[in-house]
Amino acid sequence: MKEGWQIKTLDELCEIFGRIGYRGYTKNDLVSTPEEGAITLSPTNIIDGELHYDKCSYITWEKYEESPEIMVFEGDIVLVKTASIGKCALVRNLPHKATLNPQFVVLKKLKANNQYLTYFLQSPIAQKKFQEYAIGTAIPTFSQKKLGTLEVPVPPLSEQQRIVNLLDAEFAKIDTLKASAERNLQNAKDLFCSIQTKVLENKSWKRYTLDDVCNLITDGTHRTPQYLQQGIPFLSVKNITGGFLDLDDTKFISEREHKELIKRCKPEKGDVLYSKVGTTGVAQLIDTDKEFSIFVSLALLKVKQEIIKNTLLVKILNSPYVREQAKKRTRGTANKNFVISDIKAVEVLIPPYNEQEVIEQTIDTYWSKVSSLQANYEKTIALCDDLKQALLGKAFNGEL
Repeated sequence: MKEGWQIKTLDELCEIFGRIGYRGYTKNDLVSTPEEGAITLSPTNIIDGELHYDKCSYITWEKYEESPEIMVFEGDIVLVKTASIGKCALVRNLPHKATLNPQFVVLKKLKANNQYLTYFLQSPIAQKKFQEYAIGTAIPTFSQKKLGTLEVPVPPLSEQQRIVNLLDAEFAKIDTLKASAERNLQNAKDLFCSIQTKVLENKSWKRYTLDDVCNLITDGTHRTPQYLQQGIPFLSVKNITGGFLDLDDTKFISEREHKELIKRCKPEKGDVLYSKVGTTGVAQLIDTDKEFSIFVSLALLKVKQEIIKNTLLVKILNSPYVREQAKKRTRGTANKNFVISDIKAVEVLIPPYNEQEVIEQTIDTYWSKVSSLQANYEKTIALCDDLKQALLGKAFNGEL
């Protein structure tokens, strides 16, 4: 500990408020515009440690005024204690009267530089403590009482301001670098989409529906099976939307239940999985002989390979013009569902069979180049985040 620094608990540095036991808002509490009510902040409003107000929800003035203790004002600090635990931000540039949803606590009447304390709460030292405080697995949370015991290194106010000034300056440089990398990453993605469109959206090719080019289109079981600690992998949407077939992070079912499920829906090597609930319209080739079963959120396509190579069909399904069809055909908003009848009706442009290998090689060549660019930009973005955490760690260990 540097000379002149003290260790104080968070309770000694502020007052912590939240709505204990409150379960949230009903539909009757919600309104559409700021004229009708107040902002209610949610964890999604915190991006990279800053509050953003462009996608806010609103509650009635009556509901807002019920809980003055969690009204939010300039200079307060908001911190998530449930689910996305540890996300926090300093309240500034508040465009409207605001309050918190039940996942938050708010820190008021601060006896330290508010930005200094915010940086500390975002530091690896505090974030590690939040994880230690958490109870529960499905929805982790921690108590306000536990939060109040958090120990904070507190230098004199002049030193707090010096650290804040230094971190502000360094973070501004890092943010500029990260923003540039994020723009370049999006440009690389847009470039590949334009290439896909140019190569695969050829109006001279024959038009088919997915039902025309598949021997079978079905989906996984509609009932939730009995899960086990080990057994046969049981896949859902999350297992194909990462860009590969993920058999590591799965649930498991018994072999007996698996054999019952595959009587109707049997995934096999060479088939195509297609997402139909939540994140819809993502295709992934089954490239393994390993047995597994699938949930209703996935469709199974058994491809007529005399018409279209299965690997090329995956590329076509993931191309912009087919993804747009999937988006338009997906039903619902909160519970998105791309039903089998609509999947069968999706239209695809299929090149002559003798041209398919060359077309696929062209796409693969472009993807190899673009994916290399994307990997570099993603690495830069990750390094920017790591650098911020390293600076925060040094700051609160007295090393800056």
